[in-house]
Amino acid sequence: NYNGKEVYLGVRPETIRRKGDDSNKNPSAVIKGVCDYAELLGYELVLYTFIGEQKIILKTPVNSEVKTNDNIEYCLNLDNLYFFDLETEQRIR
Repeated sequence: NYNGKEVYLGVRPETIRRKGDDSNKNPSAVIKGVCDYAELLGYELVLYTFIGEQKIILKTPVNSEVKTNDNIEYCLNLDNLYFFDLETEQRIR
């Protein structure tokens, strides 16, 4: 019923992994970006980047050594994507 219709795409930050991270067990789609901001949160590094106008947040191990303005590649596991109806905002199953 959604063929040709616009939908929302949802991805949880913990399912987005930096390409090459040991915690990236099942990479499916690689996206390139520039790290807009890197925030150290003790046991993990949170990276903020953009796809067009959309902010993307991902978590990576502290030893990743990514800094603000670094080029990064990150992976989306296509099994962990969620789609939502644009009008009702209900999850599409």
